[in-house]
Amino acid sequence: GSGAEMDVVVSSVRAYVSALNKMLGFKSASSKKTLNSSQEIVGK
Repeated sequence: GSGAEMDVVVSSVRAYVSALNKMLGFKSASSKKTLNSSQEIVGK
């Protein structure tokens, strides 16, 4: 029935959002790292 189809759609959306969140998390973590290292260089 259509109930199973909705479960597949919901699962797909959740997986997509989870992947996006991981990508954004890595992006912000790497930009913070870059910011910290540039501050160290300026501080010297």
